[in-house]
Amino acid sequence: MPELKRRSYKVLPFDSVEHAQQYLKLSEQYPSGLEWVLEDGWRSKGDMCGKWNSTGEYYVVRLFGDQYHAHRIVYYLRTGKDPKGKDVIHSDTNKSKDNRKELVLWEGVPVTSIARRQSLRYRSIQQKKRA
Repeated sequence: MPELKRRSYKVLPFDSVEHAQQYLKLSEQYPSGLEWVLEDGWRSKGDMCGKWNSTGEYYVVRLFGDQYHAHRIVYYLRTGKDPKGKDVIHSDTNKSKDNRKELVLWEGVPVTSIARRQSLRYRSIQQKKRA
């Protein structure tokens, strides 16, 4: 069986939560879970931050000329913990991938495919419920 490797994610471009909050903030209004605080020629303060990625799997946010997964930024702003090197997944009750709902830091087996990720997500949440 081939060795599973953890997906690599871009390091979030923030030094601290306060630094992140200069650009965006958590939002219960938008499904991306984020809204802009920064106002420039492209964005208006209070607008939804993030767009669906090209495959329609999750929201991405363009910052500093690069794209970042919105759910990773939401997790960081909620917990103050950088998810670097780990997967952030939507709970089994969050089928719509709405970032305003529960996000879970996955520290288990490295996940490389969407189908494998979804089966692991379901099993891990069921195990947590039994504990």
